[in-house]
Amino acid sequence: MLDISVVITTFNRFSYLERLLKSLVNLSIKPSEVIIINDGESIHNHFPDLLDEIKSYSINLKIIKSGYKKGANYCRNLGVSYCESEFVTFMDDDDAFDVDFFKNFQIAREKKPDVKCFYPSRKFVFDEDLTNVKRIKISKKVITLKNLSYGNLVGGTSGVTIKKEIFSSLELFFDIEMPALQDYEFWLRICGKEISFHPLEESFVFYTVQNEGMQISRSITKWKSAVKILKEKRFFKDKKDSFRFISELDFALAKTIFRSSNNFLTKLSEFLPSRLFRF
Repeated sequence: MLDISVVITTFNRFSYLERLLKSLVNLSIKPSEVIIINDGESIHNHFPDLLDEIKSYSINLKIIKSGYKKGANYCRNLGVSYCESEFVTFMDDDDAFDVDFFKNFQIAREKKPDVKCFYPSRKFVFDEDLTNVKRIKISKKVITLKNLSYGNLVGGTSGVTIKKEIFSSLELFFDIEMPALQDYEFWLRICGKEISFHPLEESFVFYTVQNEGMQISRSITKWKSAVKILKEKRFFKDKKDSFRFISELDFALAKTIFRSSNNFLTKLSEFLPSRLFRF
């Protein structure tokens, strides 16, 4: 068992949450704490036996009500406030752990004991076929602030593992006022403290691509507002980095507008290896 708190945010997606909780039970090395921030209906009646099984491994299980429809980033922040472990690992309810995620994290941690932030490798699946891995992305590069001027190379929140002390050094955690790109904005602030994200080459999460409808992060209105806010913030002192950052934001927005016009293009873009798909 590792001194890690897994923070899960969920909103009325019980079949996905059940898959994630089963992946927790099946982990070869388990975290010491699991915190579920529930933003919707009660989950206790849906899989009580599974929740009891998690507790049977001496995992400190906490199920917290957010207050209803507070949003994923409010819930992540709330989850961090309940964490009692050295590290925090975030997971969205529609993603899941590979069986050796924390076993390989432990190996990486022992090799680099001073590292405070890690980001995972990913196995991409479609929501209609969760067992069929369509693409694998292995994380290999140490990500600094300069790297983030090229886009969100850390990626989404699932599997990202951060030492809890990092949060106390920041004025706020995930910015709930950001309409989109909250994860990217948070990574930028962390790296702005001269902290790097290190890759977990062997630690995989199953990342689920939703096919029906647009994902919230793809909302054009929200994207436009988020890009405007990010442009106004002074993340980069170097003029070339700043110019590249703004250019990449504009390019990512244009790409998002383009692929939002057709769900097929959205689906396709998740699996084509290209510099376009870093957001």
